[in-house]
Amino acid sequence: MKNTNFVLSSLEIIFWIVFGGLIITLLVLLVLFACVLFGFNLGTVNNVKFTLPGFSGTFSEFLELGRIEVLIIIALLIVFWSLEAVLIRKVISALNKLDFIHPFSVKISSLIHQITSFALFLGVASFLFNVIFQAIILGEVGLNVEIGGDDFSFLILAGIIYVIGKIYKKGVDLQNENELTI
Repeated sequence: MKNTNFVLSSLEIIFWIVFGGLIITLLVLLVLFACVLFGFNLGTVNNVKFTLPGFSGTFSEFLELGRIEVLIIIALLIVFWSLEAVLIRKVISALNKLDFIHPFSVKISSLIHQITSFALFLGVASFLFNVIFQAIILGEVGLNVEIGGDDFSFLILAGIIYVIGKIYKKGVDLQNENELTI
């Protein structure tokens, strides 16, 4: 039990760090969006390396794509990272609600279902965003499916969590049935 608590506590710390990193990334993206939208001089930010699917270069080179294109890409990144932050926050919430005395609860089952839905949505959104990025950055419209890519990883993650969620839901049903029997 000590090892389990240590691992779960460590995971919670890691997820909080990831969540903090996502929030910082979102703040940076919001500042970049505002600077591009209102035409502010970004100064030293122009020399920062910027990498996206189909693009790798400095931010000033990225701005050469065009103002509208850059705003669309940054807006999509803000949406994606916001959804990922919500997903991580739901995982943290699930970790906080774990109870080893009565491990199977409707609250956790509901959170697992929400995590699955978010992971599935993020997988599909990542795939669509990559298609949009390629269309804007490279001028290529088409489907480029990369089996080892992030979008595919999110879909696999969603599938695994879905299976675990179904098993967990069955555990909730069995625990409730057991409590009624006693």
